[in-house]
Amino acid sequence: MGSKKKRSKQARNKQPALPTQGEPQTAGARIVPELNPASLEKCYEIRDAGSKGVGVFATRLIPAGTLITTEKPILTFFQDPISPEDVTKALASRSMTDKQRFANLRTAFDMPNRAKGPLPSASIKRNQKGMNYMRVNSNLIPDEDTSNVYDKMCRFNHSCKVNARRYGVPSVDIGMQCRAVSDIQEGEEITVCYSVDLYCMTAAERKAAMPMMGYFWECECNICQGPPAQRVISDMRRRLLRLVKILMLGCDLSLGPGVKKLDVQAIRSAALQKTAHWNEDARNTIYLSLTAALLDAEGAVMNEVTTMYGQAAMTLACRADKLDLARLPAPALVNIMAWRTRAEELVALSPGSKNDMWVHVRKGLDSVASDGALS
Repeated sequence: MGSKKKRSKQARNKQPALPTQGEPQTAGARIVPELNPASLEKCYEIRDAGSKGVGVFATRLIPAGTLITTEKPILTFFQDPISPEDVTKALASRSMTDKQRFANLRTAFDMPNRAKGPLPSASIKRNQKGMNYMRVNSNLIPDEDTSNVYDKMCRFNHSCKVNARRYGVPSVDIGMQCRAVSDIQEGEEITVCYSVDLYCMTAAERKAAMPMMGYFWECECNICQGPPAQRVISDMRRRLLRLVKILMLGCDLSLGPGVKKLDVQAIRSAALQKTAHWNEDARNTIYLSLTAALLDAEGAVMNEVTTMYGQAAMTLACRADKLDLARLPAPALVNIMAWRTRAEELVALSPGSKNDMWVHVRKGLDSVASDGALS
């Protein structure tokens, strides 16, 4: 029994490898059968989206968890930073079809009558148009020092309340997939989040920051344009997310105009003083679970949310193990089961949320029985 417990503790404390993407294998979570690849094109269309240029819209009901599309990149770059010469060189070796697909990509530079915000001068527009395609339309493949430009994937517009998620897959030959994270009605625009930092900004801060990120339109999502009361609640969550990030990581957002700079050291010192009586496990459990719950409430479906729910549950289980408890207290068991269940639901909705860290955490949580007994 002693050796069994020792092995379990080692399994729970094992450091996970770097995240990679995979397919879900969860019990009790909602898994929607994928569409036949031949019919993927039938569930969406690319058309005019007003001030945003073009967008992707559902042509029928798309259930949560459905794989919407898979796409290979037009261009792939393995260096950083990327110069205009790099773009020209990469295009030279591509087919005429890929060159035309790249040229057809639209940016705010192409929509001066629609763009909301300052536009660069004509000379910058002429000399950096190709680079702007890269900045606006590129996406990163996880675990690779790689930047890629896509044809269809870049057509998904940003929303602060998304209904889909794009994620990279390990093989460059496959590139990127997009999957629905909530039911998408016929005619509804399919949207994704362009930057994790936006989840830590208020509506006013996002409005000021997005042009500096290369997005020259005003977000029209139901949070930014919704009722004031709803926006206030969202702003409160996002302010708290920013503070928790400072407490956990010791750093603030990549700041730009319109985003007030915070005194990171003062905030951390004050928080540590107030929580000096907490043990490290308690502090980590609260920070992880609070961040996951706030992101979840804001509609964020990404690796971090799944992993944080799992890590919060794991930290709580490890704390009980350190105290040589044979069984978890009832409140701890309720939290662990709730966090594990929610993480499994998110993995089912978005396989890209399943990474090596989550897999290791999930295996460790198998040592917690349904009655709270620790094996």
